[in-house]
Amino acid sequence: MSESASFDSARIPSSRLFSGAAFVAMLCGVVAVYFPPSLWDGDTTLHGMDFWALHLRRIEFVHELGSSGSFSGWYPRELLGTPFWSNLQNFPWIPTRLMILAIDPVFSFTVGVNLSALLAAAFTYLYGRIIGWNPAASALAGWTFACAGFYAARVTVGHLPLLEAYPALPMLLWLAERSMRSGQRSSALLALAVGTAFTVLAGHPQLPAYAVATTCAYLLWMAAARGEWSDSFRPVGAIVLGAAATLVVWWPMLSLLGRSTRTLPLAAAQNDLVFPYERLLSLLAPWVDGWPSAVHRSPAEPFVGFPGTAYFWDTYAYVGVVPWLAVVIGLLAWGLNGWLNGWLSRGLNRTKAPTGSRSRHSTDHRLRFIAVLGVASLFLALPVVETLGEWIPGTYLRSPARLLYLTTFALCIALGAGCQALLQSGWTRSAPLRIAATIVLAAIHIGDLFLHDQPFLYARPRTLRSMPTAMPIFEEHLGAERMAVDYNLSLDFNRRFDDVGFFDSIILARPYRALLAMAQMPSDTNVQDIRGSALPATALANLGVRFIVTSRNRTDLPLFGRERYSVYVIPNPVARVAFFDTAQVSYLAEPSMLDRLASDGFDLGSAMMLEPPRTRDGEGAAPLGVGDVEALAEYSRPAPDRIAIQAVAPRAGFVRVLESWDPGWTATVDGQAVPVLRSDSFVMAVAVAAGPHEIEWRYATPGFAAGAAGSLLSVVSLIGLLCWNVRRPIQR
Repeated sequence: MSESASFDSARIPSSRLFSGAAFVAMLCGVVAVYFPPSLWDGDTTLHGMDFWALHLRRIEFVHELGSSGSFSGWYPRELLGTPFWSNLQNFPWIPTRLMILAIDPVFSFTVGVNLSALLAAAFTYLYGRIIGWNPAASALAGWTFACAGFYAARVTVGHLPLLEAYPALPMLLWLAERSMRSGQRSSALLALAVGTAFTVLAGHPQLPAYAVATTCAYLLWMAAARGEWSDSFRPVGAIVLGAAATLVVWWPMLSLLGRSTRTLPLAAAQNDLVFPYERLLSLLAPWVDGWPSAVHRSPAEPFVGFPGTAYFWDTYAYVGVVPWLAVVIGLLAWGLNGWLNGWLSRGLNRTKAPTGSRSRHSTDHRLRFIAVLGVASLFLALPVVETLGEWIPGTYLRSPARLLYLTTFALCIALGAGCQALLQSGWTRSAPLRIAATIVLAAIHIGDLFLHDQPFLYARPRTLRSMPTAMPIFEEHLGAERMAVDYNLSLDFNRRFDDVGFFDSIILARPYRALLAMAQMPSDTNVQDIRGSALPATALANLGVRFIVTSRNRTDLPLFGRERYSVYVIPNPVARVAFFDTAQVSYLAEPSMLDRLASDGFDLGSAMMLEPPRTRDGEGAAPLGVGDVEALAEYSRPAPDRIAIQAVAPRAGFVRVLESWDPGWTATVDGQAVPVLRSDSFVMAVAVAAGPHEIEWRYATPGFAAGAAGSLLSVVSLIGLLCWNVRRPIQR
């Protein structure tokens, strides 16, 4: 029995049996945390705020598309439409998300949370085992990482894409170790490339970016420790090519970012947070500043001392007290370099050294890297480096406080290292005594973290509320018109009709600016959600809204009725489609368009604005006219990314549709391709001659062809790397 697979002198009947038991116990412990007894009846599911207000509706949209046998690049149900699958926040291509699409959407959050937590625990366990830890140390580190406060708190937040990305770091480190230990066999390099590809396909780009960068640094660190930098070239190359193989998804995403609000000169986002110095104590005393009402902890103590509750959610990273104790003892051992260092390091250094490398080296190099990672990530999350972000234009990776993800992992590794050292140290010759001490400390730690996790994990009914009286009216009257339903209302029809409000982190810049102008909000406002019920009546009418469903009271609109919530009606909303004579169009620069949209009483139904054609530079604006709605015969939506219009134009002019302009839209008039014009700074129009016409708009995701070519080139390059690697002798 090898030292890496057993306790030092403890007599375990079968190392495989003990390893399997430790692994299964770890997984059962994870499920015990994230599948509380309140879910056992089948009528409830885990609560997660963002999931029920955002991700559930996207998943339901995918289910609807699947039932129709089609797929869409456009999501028409928020903010006059927005790109769909090119936004990884909407549609992650990570395998775990594709798996949960096969189940009932209302259960997808519970399944997704447990699946990601189990994977995080499993990969951390595998990483511990491959660097020579015994099963107990590996299982304790794995359970702690899966059940750490960074993960558990975000279950309440309901940010499913972030939770799905959480297992990325231990998975990539384990695959990196496999590539080093196998003598860099092609199969191990391929696994590393595939694992990287799966990682960067996650819906939350921040954690994958941290994980990929950390793994590359880890490989370079280990190569430097051996004094042979060339050892890192092939695995790092596999990581780079694996990430590049996803360009078919990421190139459209990058293109979308380039035309989104992330590139606008806006005020700081409310959720773009650093880790305040005042919150450092929360790493050991997580409730020191109170907690938001969404946390089920009694007695209630409001979160105070900070501008908003976002500071709680993005800074909660409690992993228990015992991991910090392991860090303190490790620092003392390193600093004293005496008898304490002797019995601690003896257990660590007796672990099995890696095989398949040019030199045998201990676990110490890995632990030093993890220690540096934990300290550096905590430092970079603090306000001291906040000013660095001011030199970077736009917003790409929000909230440096999320670097606590790396600190959390480092603390879990410190815990595993402490457990390993305690079990294999020489402070006593009695193996049962060492095991008993380890069990006591592990029990204290597990109980501590379990109790701190519970306030974040609670059930809610699986069924959504309905409005049976109002629903038939909505279905009858909402043909080409929109609604404005508060995004946080758990209604079964929320986002089943096209809505003018939005809740998203990646928003098209042009409709966003137009909405701010019509709502008369400051042009640098930086929010990721706007409820339609908060917009002025003129803005709602200009955006084609017929009904509002809200928990708010409004006195400027006629009340249609009350059924659970208030329903208001907009008397004369602008038509979804309208015809404008060529003499009824104003030619204005975009800033002037926005000024006009922001003016009091401006009626988008009686005006159309286009950017000045090159042939008309310097000409004055034409007089405003009235849109001829009666000239149009029929509007239909065969698919989310198709708009069909049967129009009769009494004279030459333009047909405008209240749908967000985006470069992915193309148009045909009577089967002939025509340019898609950007009208009023944010919607679409086409030019038509007099007479009847069949007009069709189609959407194709921008950047797909270029991304597919990049992916193909990357895959070919990866195959070349693997084939070249096969011909090289395997070094051990």
